[in-house]
Amino acid sequence: AATRKCQDGMLGLGSCWSHDRERADSPVFSAILIEKSDSGQTVGLASLRDEQLPDGDVSVSVEYSTLNYKDGLAITGRSPVVGKFPRVPGIGLAGLVTESAHADWKKGDRVVLNGWGAGESHWGGLAQRARVDGDWLIPLPANFTARQAMAAIMVLPLPTSPCSRRFIGSSRPRAHSTSCRTHRLAPGGLHG
Repeated sequence: AATRKCQDGMLGLGSCWSHDRERADSPVFSAILIEKSDSGQTVGLASLRDEQLPDGDVSVSVEYSTLNYKDGLAITGRSPVVGKFPRVPGIGLAGLVTESAHADWKKGDRVVLNGWGAGESHWGGLAQRARVDGDWLIPLPANFTARQAMAAIMVLPLPTSPCSRRFIGSSRPRAHSTSCRTHRLAPGGLHG
């Protein structure tokens, strides 16, 4: 599969790829993959299998992702933001839960992930599929599309991830208490 221009003019992954039944049933998916060897770092569009996904209790069909400053550093190799190779970059994703062993999520839930080391210490969202820790996810607000959620992550003040459910008014409160701080997104990530 190759990245192609979508009808809405965006270059991208996720929704730019076919979401037909054949793709959903296939054990193979496309991802941007960063690899490193003695001869240096390589980055390319790779065909991966579901069993190559990292550990996690929720699998997501990625509709949209973001490309942020840290992703640029990871892809170009200009800064050591990637701790272990191979790695799929992408600090955020929005999509549809396809499998879940997490109490808060079920198949068909629409979710967003931002941060939590995605693309750095864990595989990120620049792929058609992701497997993540369900504690990192927040519900996609009903009045947002996946595309709008990823665009908003790039420009709006965001709460820290543990507080995000309260921020967007989710009916799924966290089991633990935590103080919420508002952050702004700037080059290099979230800052207090």
